[in-house]
Amino acid sequence: PVLRLRGFIDRVDVDANGRLRIVDYKSSNTPIAAKALAEGKRIQLALYALAARDVLKLGEPAAGIYWHIGAGKPSHLRLEKQEGGVEAALATAVEYALAYAAAIRQGRFAPRPPDGGCPSYCPAANFCWRYRPSPW
Repeated sequence: PVLRLRGFIDRVDVDANGRLRIVDYKSSNTPIAAKALAEGKRIQLALYALAARDVLKLGEPAAGIYWHIGAGKPSHLRLEKQEGGVEAALATAVEYALAYAAAIRQGRFAPRPPDGGCPSYCPAANFCWRYRPSPW
C-alpha cells in the first residue's frame, strides 16, 4: 500500500560516520512518554526518520528526539531507545500510519479525549459528546 504524507523535518544532524539524528522541535512542554510511539500516539518523529532515509537519501537514522523548546530539553521518547531500536521504531510507525489511513478510508475516526482531558481551546468543546475538561 502507498501512503503519501507531507511534513517538514525540523532538523537533521549527521555524525562523522554519516548516521542521522532527527530532531523535531515542540513548542509545548507537555511531556512525551517513551512508550508513546509503541502506543501509536507519537509516530511523527519515526516517519520523519524514514523519510530522511528513504526519500531524501540522507543516510541511516541512528537516533531521534522530540525537543521541547521552552523547557530546553528532550522528551523521554527516543527512537534509539525503543524496543528493537530505530528499525523497530520505524516499522511500528509505518504499521500505525497504514492502520490509521485504512480506518479513515473506511470512515472510522471517532474522537477520543486525550489522556488528562481535552484542551479548552478545542474548537469542538461546545458540541463534542466526548469533551472532558482538562484538570489543569
